[in-house]
Amino acid sequence: MSCKIVQVLVEPGTEVTQDMPLVVLEAMKMEHVIKAPKAGKISDVYYKVGDLVDEGKSLVAFEE
Repeated sequence: MSCKIVQVLVEPGTEVTQDMPLVVLEAMKMEHVIKAPKAGKISDVYYKVGDLVDEGKSLVAFEE
């Protein structure tokens, strides 16, 4: 099932803490907040608002 990106709350270079909201998705008219699995720095954001995303896809990347 595809989800729609409704908010992107980070950009490359953003320092995040564990559980910080990163992206808000909409699926079946419900919003789901995707939170950071760990603290770190965002190196890339793969989608923008309005994009459709398939289940299991990475939304952002962390610097190593």
